[in-house]
Amino acid sequence: MTIGDLVTDVVVWATDSLHRGSDTPSRVTHARGGSAANVAVAVASTGTASRFIGQVGEDERGHQLVASLAREGVDAAVRHEGTTGTIVVLVDAGGERSFLTDRGASTRLSVVDPTVLDDATWLHVPGYSFMSGPLADTCHRLLGDAVERNIPISLSTSSESALIDFGRQEFLALIEAVRPTLVVANRDEARFLLREQSRFPNTTWSVITHGHRPTVITHANGEFRRISPPHVDASDSTGAGDAFTGGFVSAMLAGRTAIDAVEEGHRLAARTLQEPGARLSERAPED
Repeated sequence: MTIGDLVTDVVVWATDSLHRGSDTPSRVTHARGGSAANVAVAVASTGTASRFIGQVGEDERGHQLVASLAREGVDAAVRHEGTTGTIVVLVDAGGERSFLTDRGASTRLSVVDPTVLDDATWLHVPGYSFMSGPLADTCHRLLGDAVERNIPISLSTSSESALIDFGRQEFLALIEAVRPTLVVANRDEARFLLREQSRFPNTTWSVITHGHRPTVITHANGEFRRISPPHVDASDSTGAGDAFTGGFVSAMLAGRTAIDAVEEGHRLAARTLQEPGARLSERAPED
């Protein structure tokens, strides 16, 4: 189960450097986006039961996005109110991504069915879900309920710039309060939060991804492993971290080892790297 954003991603690949005040040839793709929704789809792609909780607008795009989740096997517990959000992903000629973010109705989620956790076996919350609006308060309430029910919890750190705005100590305090089974971060996010440390406090498994370089997984007892991802000719890294998280969680729910979970995360991330936006390619990555 995940809670957070369901939005439209407009992914723009510039074929040349941006020409300010003039035209820049580009390739533009529209795709389903939102970190929580991406994780839910990745989990469902493995055949694991998956539920998404969130809010979209009472508009055509919102209904289309919810329908797309259903087609991909996700149980969508979604409210319709406001205007559906849009994120513009700018990919420059060198492959660097920048985001122009309007999360729209996603941040306005204030009401969740109190029975939504009754059959939950895991709750994942992206860092974005804590950043603003009624959604943040809703997430805190849901996490409190999950802690009381002993439901395993995972958090992802989402974005270095969002963490800077939220506050380093504030996010570490959140981890301390929740004591999650899993925290997933990329190298820059981990460096900001952990400084010189190698794992998150009050966390069973700390997972730090490094792009095409080995992922480092560390247990609370200090034992760690470095696991290399498969080689992929990447088309677009949008959603790769979410796919990794979904793969890891689904493997853990299946009773597999944490090492297996990292490898499953790598497998799904590789499939995302081969498609524009957060889509999962049907092609298996090369070994």
